Amino acid sequence: MYSFAKYKNHYKETLRLAFPIIISQLGYILVQFADNVMVGQYGGDDPLPLAAVSFGVMTSLIFFLAGQGLTLGLTPLIGEVYAQKNKQHSASYLKHAILLFSVIGVLFVSLQIASEPLLYHIGQPQEVVDMALPYYRLMAYSLFPVLLFNAFKNFLEGLGNTFVPMVIMMFSNVLNIFLNWV
Repeated sequence: MYSFAKYKNHYKETLRLAFPIIISQLGYILVQFADNVMVGQYGGDDPLPLAAVSFGVMTSLIFFLAGQGLTLGLTPLIGEVYAQKNKQHSASYLKHAILLFSVIGVLFVSLQIASEPLLYHIGQPQEVVDMALPYYRLMAYSLFPVLLFNAFKNFLEGLGNTFVPMVIMMFSNVLNIFLNWV
């Protein structure tokens, strides 16, 4: 028979690790939410700015999700070698991840910029696409640092340090909102 008390300490430890990860993941959503809210307020009665930002986000999301998906594999690899007390192997994974995600970042940024002409063939009005392009480019150029951040974030999470990436993500959100306001 199952006994909650028997596993209570395991649940506490899992929640201690998981809660900051959950907050960090919500931080990714908060960036786009804040951008949409602030642009919606900026546009007033004109729906064009909000449509442009939403279109820019949705069309660049494929690159962000692919990049984030690739970085997720790092956490269990780091966790496994770190649990074996092999710090050099953990550091080696991080070095290789930085190199790999730098190359992937350059590739993804190039692909995203190269795909700009395709945005005019997705069925959106030309004025929406025209207004979306600066935001789309900004999203493209931010992909490289996001991939590097994810490499460090997943490395730290593999070490069991989930608090620092959460704090960085929350600080980044505050900075994003402030810069949007400016």
